[in-house]
Amino acid sequence: MRLRSSLGILAALSTGLLLGAALLDLLPEAVNLQRLAGRGVGTTFALVPLSFVTFLLLQNLFDRWSAHVNLQNSPRVLGRIGGGLLIAHSFRDGMAIGLSYAASHPAGYIVAAGIAAHDMGDGVNTILLSTGGNNPERFD
Repeated sequence: MRLRSSLGILAALSTGLLLGAALLDLLPEAVNLQRLAGRGVGTTFALVPLSFVTFLLLQNLFDRWSAHVNLQNSPRVLGRIGGGLLIAHSFRDGMAIGLSYAASHPAGYIVAAGIAAHDMGDGVNTILLSTGGNNPERFD
């Protein structure tokens, strides 16, 4: 929160990290699975932007609905829900690290390094979502 003047850059960076990690991790696997199933990969490449645009439209519809309903402190309320979901996601990441260590120590180290890099973007997103870009509230 000390870098308030760079908030837009930090949000863009964390979003780019998350989208890049998802595409670089999942897209090659999806293409490989399509090839193994004997199908073309064109469908896979068409579904990526279609899914992104669908999510974007749903997010915009939800934002307009929350503005129409005029929820009190809606950015903070909705942001806390998103932040809570990211915390649950990080818990699942921890479970993946534990399971990979159980499989083998080298796999555990690799998965832990990947998740640690991935969680930097998650951490920035959790703070931005839960505070709505404003100063955090103190709970005494």
